[in-house]
This record gives sequence, C-alpha cells and structure tokens, in this order.
Amino acid sequence: EAALAALKTAIASDVKVCFDGNYRSKLWEARGTSGQAILKQLLDHATLAFIDERDISLILGRDAGNRQQAAHAAFEAFPRLQMIAATTRETHGVSDYSLGATLFTRASGRQVEPIELPGVVDRIGGGDAFAAGFLFAHMTGMKEAETLAFALHAAAAKHGQVGDASHASAADVLALLSGGGLDVKR
Repeated sequence: EAALAALKTAIASDVKVCFDGNYRSKLWEARGTSGQAILKQLLDHATLAFIDERDISLILGRDAGNRQQAAHAAFEAFPRLQMIAATTRETHGVSDYSLGATLFTRASGRQVEPIELPGVVDRIGGGDAFAAGFLFAHMTGMKEAETLAFALHAAAAKHGQVGDASHASAADVLALLSGGGLDVKR
C-alpha cells in the first residue's frame, strides 16, 4: 500500500517510475501468495522496468514466450511502460559465465555483446549494479546503445567485488568500456 501510494504521488508530480522485478518466490510464498496481483499493480505505473520474460510471465499470469515476445506482451498490457531492460547470463561454471543485456522500447529492441566473466568473485548485487548503471547513463543523456553498454559494464564490475554493493564509480565503468579498466591506477 505504501509503495502504491508513493507511485501515485510520483505520477501526480510528473515523476517517472522505475520498476525492478527482482522476484523472490520464497518471500512471496511466506506471505501465502505469488505476488502477481501486487506486482501487476506496481508495474502498471512504471515507465521503465528491469524485468525479463520470467517476470512478465508471472505478472501476466501466462507464458509470455521468449524475451522479445514477452516485452511486446508487457507493452500491450502496460500503457505507461516505455522501456524494458534486463541482463542475460550463460553459465559455463559456478564462477564462470557470460553476461549480456537487452533493451526493448515500444519502437525497437537491442542487445549488447556479452562480456566473458571468468572467476566471478560475487554475483550478488549484479542486477542492482546493472539497474544503477542504466539509470545513471539514461539520466545523464547517453543514447540507448551507450546506456545499455554502460549498465552491462557496471554489472560486470560488480561481479569482481565482494558484497552486495558495487564500489565502482562512473569513471571506473567508463574505463572498463574503453578497454583500460584492468591497469593499476595510482
């Protein structure tokens, strides 16, 4: 109820709303629900969502298909929604995988080339780092392709850090993007 009231106040004040699915089934099960109805209400107010096809299928209450089909279904179901961004992960081992990302708007879809991440230190917080990187890049006026690449590199930087919060600055992420992020800086 508090989140919904905050969303309605934000919209009344012409503030854009971002929704992060970040679904945790065990938390919802402890409440005796899947959370579908609540999440649907919250997503109905969002202009940007960090969700994938699993989240969309859950919220719509049906199989929404692959990522592109699911994005299309979400745009049909939620008129305020303008962008959907998410990471992709291909696991090669416990701490070895490829991390990519997708972005869908009402007019287009794009993906960024995956980054190989061998020897991941900690993947907890990677989704939050992606969302933070995306929001930073978007709000500072980067174009869609740059925004998606910046967000992906922010998430990749987090995977090399212990703990659930990233300590990478915007300059650190930009250094990774330019290929100079592995040198010692003094």
